[in-house]
Amino acid sequence: MTDFFQWAITAQLEGDTIECTDLSISILLQKFDISKCTIPVDGQWGSWSTASCSATCGNGVQYRKRTCNDPSPSNGGKDCQGVDNETSGCNSGECSVDGQWGSWSTASCSATCGNGVQYRKRTCNDPSPSNGGKDCQGVDNETSGCNSGECSVDGQWGSWTTSSCSETCGNGVQYRNRTCNDPSPSNGGKDCQGVDNESSDCNSGDCSVDGQWGSWTTTLCSVTCGNGVQYRNRTCNDPSPSNGGKDCQGVDNESSDCNSGDCSVDGHWGPWLPVTCSVTCGNGIGIRTRRCDNPPPSGNGNSCVGCDMERKLCSLAKCHKSCKDEGKNQKTGK
Repeated sequence: MTDFFQWAITAQLEGDTIECTDLSISILLQKFDISKCTIPVDGQWGSWSTASCSATCGNGVQYRKRTCNDPSPSNGGKDCQGVDNETSGCNSGECSVDGQWGSWSTASCSATCGNGVQYRKRTCNDPSPSNGGKDCQGVDNETSGCNSGECSVDGQWGSWTTSSCSETCGNGVQYRNRTCNDPSPSNGGKDCQGVDNESSDCNSGDCSVDGQWGSWTTTLCSVTCGNGVQYRNRTCNDPSPSNGGKDCQGVDNESSDCNSGDCSVDGHWGPWLPVTCSVTCGNGIGIRTRRCDNPPPSGNGNSCVGCDMERKLCSLAKCHKSCKDEGKNQKTGK
């Protein structure tokens, strides 16, 4: 525009009549009216207008659109660039589903007659509740009576009741009985077929004999004193086990302490100790001693017999007199 104004002023000064071809308008040199010029305007997008999601859950679609009117293109201006509508996913969380009952499944009557029971059940799976949906309302099973007419019942034997064998071994006899009461015949049903009692041999084998211990046999004590050991033994032969009888229970040998008192030991003398003389020279009395320790007496043993000390004369080297003693002897005339 600045170039245009400059061009218009220049043209006026030169006194020429000029036509503004770019603006498609004639401009008089004496008058310049810019309002008569047309200017190209490019279009601009208006705000997006967004629609609601097509679903409240389970992957809906949301649309939005806009219009090229802010401003619209004019005077040869450019259109808006880009798309005028868009789509996007919305509310993609799974929908909650309330459970609905499936069809009833009905069982056969429990009996062909005599007040049977018939069950029927259904499952909450058409559809099953999911994503916080409600469970089905009501019960899932029902019972009803069926085939209520009385049945004819044929008798059936109850279990055998068996007596003990008359003997524990060696050809006994055993009886057994049964009763037609499981069930008893009713409403024209048949009686039980067969016998209601039987007998049979039992315990025909030789009798088993459990072993019993014979008397203990005891050995002498291993020592007469000082903690000995004594053994005793017995045999499983009074009677011995036979025909599958049980062995004797317990041990067949035992040991115990005996003669636990200390043994009596008589004392014996040890060797004589060297003689000790009562003087260091000349004649004196010698003494020697011994001890009763080889071994010493213990328990009720006897002490050593004899003396533990002896005395006898001892003769050592002659004593030497000192010079002082010699002078005394000369004065006294000895």
